[in-house]
Amino acid sequence: MKVFGIILEANPLHFGHQYFIKQIHATYHPDILIAIISTSFTMRGEISLLDKFTKTRLLLNEGIDIILELPFSLSVQSADYFAKNCLTILNQFQITDLAFGSETRDLNLYHRLYQFMTDIKPHILQTKKYSKKQLINQLLLSSNFTQNEIDMINLPNFTLGFQYIKTINDSHHPINYHLIQRVANNYYDQVATSNIASGTTIRHLLKEKKDISFYLPYNQCYLIDLNQAEKKLLLLFEYEYMIKHNLEPTYFSYKEGIHNYIRKKGIFKFDLETLQKSLKNKKYTISHLNRSMLHMLLHTKEIEHSIYLRILGITPSGIKYLNGLPNSTKASIFSSPKELVKCQNNVKTQKILAYELQATQLYQLLSSKDDLYLNEFKLPIRKDK
Repeated sequence: MKVFGIILEANPLHFGHQYFIKQIHATYHPDILIAIISTSFTMRGEISLLDKFTKTRLLLNEGIDIILELPFSLSVQSADYFAKNCLTILNQFQITDLAFGSETRDLNLYHRLYQFMTDIKPHILQTKKYSKKQLINQLLLSSNFTQNEIDMINLPNFTLGFQYIKTINDSHHPINYHLIQRVANNYYDQVATSNIASGTTIRHLLKEKKDISFYLPYNQCYLIDLNQAEKKLLLLFEYEYMIKHNLEPTYFSYKEGIHNYIRKKGIFKFDLETLQKSLKNKKYTISHLNRSMLHMLLHTKEIEHSIYLRILGITPSGIKYLNGLPNSTKASIFSSPKELVKCQNNVKTQKILAYELQATQLYQLLSSKDDLYLNEFKLPIRKDK
């Protein structure tokens, strides 16, 4: 069987994702297509425009057979950990192939970068004069990479794709990988040239209260009010950092000193963007800051690796495929939190789920959607073909 896996943030799901899924079906004709999705918050620590239940229903309608959850504590991470967590879960479901979007068809560029990064000695990157990214770019330029290639390597989707390939190779997963050429807009573009717009474009237009229905294959009403959600989140951040002063050394990223830095340097008076700009520097990107603040808000503690196999949505074809998996894998699969009692799961898995449920409650508060937490106990969402 050809069992394809894809990794989606879908923030929001748009025509570009629809094109991506159709290209996989048309080019590779997979027997089963499995998607793993981040939930209430993205890898970069942004608020998802779609709640995970709506996202699941929409993806089932796009031809996905099984939707898997990448929970809060595993998804709100740097690109390398994000990729590792996704591929660890997908490998448990025995995918044979991974497809991901890329701005280039040049797979050799990924392989050259992989060899380059493998050969770098760790001590070379230990300097305070430059950020790690700046130093790597200098080393690339002196290692026969052209400036155009370096610009491509620095694009967010290339970075993620590279981490997928690195994880597959380093972990010796038996997974083939394929590039799907992105069309129209790149990740950072804020001006759309067709109905296939980047997520950045759509979020930018939404915050300016523009009509974005042209860029979505569903009704805009499914999206949350991002401006209101960010106002609420900023208020919660201000309370956590400026009022509570409760910084425990066990919190995620505490050892880096980032939480004290946020408390001392952060400007909480205006909006979330102002806070981010007041804190961004050579050491801390906005994504890093967003992730740290969210983990602080939920009092996340770092968890050692654990198998987390949760199904959000499924079709009859997906059910048939699951029935053929090894019993050891099936014993660890669950959907509703109630099922964990019956499964052979450990304390770590239950802790990961507990953080995910807290993230849903936080998202429910930010989005003003009152029924989200109850939906956690009604999974999986089923679609009959």
